[in-house]
Amino acid sequence: MKNNLQIKTSIISTLFLIFCLAVFLIFEYRNINITLTEKFISQGKFLLNVYTPLIKQAIYSKDDTSLIDYIQNIMEQKNIVSAVILDSEGKVLGSSNSNEIGKIYGSIAKQFSKQQTQKVIKYIENNTEIYEFCNTFNIDNKEYLLKVKFSFLELKKFLDWYLEKFLIITLIISIFWFLFMYFFAKQIIVSILKLKKSEQENLILKFQEEKKYIETEKNIFKNRYEKYLKITGKIYNDTTAVILTDYDNKIIYFNEKAKNILYNNKTKIIGEHIFNLINNIELIELIKNSSEFSNESIEKELKSLNNKKAKVLSIKDDNNNLVGSVILIYDTNH
Repeated sequence: MKNNLQIKTSIISTLFLIFCLAVFLIFEYRNINITLTEKFISQGKFLLNVYTPLIKQAIYSKDDTSLIDYIQNIMEQKNIVSAVILDSEGKVLGSSNSNEIGKIYGSIAKQFSKQQTQKVIKYIENNTEIYEFCNTFNIDNKEYLLKVKFSFLELKKFLDWYLEKFLIITLIISIFWFLFMYFFAKQIIVSILKLKKSEQENLILKFQEEKKYIETEKNIFKNRYEKYLKITGKIYNDTTAVILTDYDNKIIYFNEKAKNILYNNKTKIIGEHIFNLINNIELIELIKNSSEFSNESIEKELKSLNNKKAKVLSIKDDNNNLVGSVILIYDTNH
């Protein structure tokens, strides 16, 4: 049983730890992805802004050697897939693939006029995110286009590496946390179970003594009521309904005659609140009013009970706290 509790405590705490780490991972992974993407896009725009004026000058001066050098320089940058320079007719003036130079792409030429001055296009190619940066420029009223493709593959590999390392660290932390909580729970359980059998028996004995004391006090209380009734024996006989209540107005004693007054559908009477067991409004009001009088009985004829008299005595201690009440209901000819 002790081992089961240790294991359950360790498993629950470890699962909670894993959940917290998973939430952190999702949040952190998302932030890193956003940050890298923003840097990636900034890098592409910066590259276009740097090389567009140089390429523009090379085309204007018809310097093919410089044009090729600029294309090569672009390709030396990280994450570059390809670079191409097109004129307004879609003719390739320079490309990272020498076989493309001189070719004309009609579809590109048709869409060329729709291109913005600078535009970033994102798409998936071979299960890899590709960012295509396009920049248009004008030379002698003739439009040209510089297109540079960036691959997100290396950054994706970095994110995968980060995720893998984080999962490994999470696994290691979880194992150590599980072991820590296992032994920690063991110490707590041992501390709890250090309560010796004799001490447990003493607690049980003390509880039994307290219970016996309460029962004794209750009997003493009831005997005092009965003595009071005997002292006022003028009305204490078999025709008198007697009900005794405690400080909470819960019934602790009643005689056979009182059963006619109490609510008969209740199988349990002792311990029930008296207001839940009587339906007579006059009697309820009389009991409530009696609490205003300390150790003095009040008496009233109840028309709702065939003109029977009810006498209620609320007994209070020296601090004016209610100790209990005596309720007597009897015929008026007594």
